[in-house]
Formats: sequence, structure tokens, C-alpha cells
Amino acid sequence: MKRLERKQSEYPWMIIICCFLMVCMAMGFCSSPKQLFLKATTEALKMDRTLYSFNTTFRYAALAVMNLVFATLVYKVRTRILVGFGFLCLVASNLCYAMADGVILIYVGGTLLGVGMCFTANTMANYIITARCKKNTGTILGFVMASNGLGGAVAIQLIGRIIDDNPTQVFAYRNAYYLVAIILAV
Repeated sequence: MKRLERKQSEYPWMIIICCFLMVCMAMGFCSSPKQLFLKATTEALKMDRTLYSFNTTFRYAALAVMNLVFATLVYKVRTRILVGFGFLCLVASNLCYAMADGVILIYVGGTLLGVGMCFTANTMANYIITARCKKNTGTILGFVMASNGLGGAVAIQLIGRIIDDNPTQVFAYRNAYYLVAIILAV
């Protein structure tokens, strides 16, 4: 396997901003607000919370497997393609959650979420910043990873209002999942 060549990018600010937005959207909109959906989804689908929460196991199992083959994929496939594929998986994950009437689609959504997170969140951002920024790598990574909190703060406000402001609509959480899918697709 070839070694990672560190080279200073000709446009480091563009790379930093793109990584900031990537982590902000992926982690902020797909990971941070997960707890908002638990009660709404389990009540609407009349599902045991333990069964619903098991989708987190699928998420982290998929993430672990993808992280094991991450280096191989990065060297065989262009980074841009992997990031695009990651966002496609995140959109598909939210659509699975929105359309789920039982545990199968929820577990598929969890698996897609794990795959998508591998290519759009911490692992990929760390790889891109480390490969492209020679100076102040730690500071830049800290700045990029802090975007998770910003994205989460915005996402929780948007999603919480959609779910909570529609008490008569049992499946209001689906609209929130659709909104997240649209935001990630754009």
C-alpha cells in the first residue's frame, strides 16, 4: 500500500471550509438529533424502544467495518467519489427511517448511516486535512470537528420543532427525516 503523501494544498481554505461543512451536515444533522426521534418513532410505530435502539448497533457495526477498509478504499477510489457516496448513504438512511413501518427498514437505515458516516464525518475529514494541510493540522482539525456542535445545535432546533409542533400528527417525525434528507442532498 502506498504511503500517504502530505502536500500543502493550493487552496487550503476551500478544503477547510468544505470539511467544516461536511462534518457540520453529517454529524450535526444525522447523529446529534437522533434522540429526538426515539420517542416519536416508537410511539407512532408502536414499537419497543429496545428494538428501535438496536439500529444503533447496526450503525456502529457498519462504521467499524468501513473503517477497517477505509485506507484501501481511499487509495483505490477518489476521495470526492467516496464523500459523494457517503452523502448518498446518509440521504438513503434518512429516507429509510422516514418510510419505515417496522424494524427492517430502521436497521437498513442504521447500516446506511454507519457507512455514510465513515465517508462524511471524522474519518474522512481527518484524512483530507492531514493529507492536504501541512501547517497547524491539529488546530484545523479542532476547528473542523467543532462544526459537529454547530450543526447539531441547528439541527436540533429545526427537527425538534417539526416533531413537537405537530402533536396531532402521529407521523410528524417522518417530515423531519424527509427534511434532513433534502438538506443533505442539496
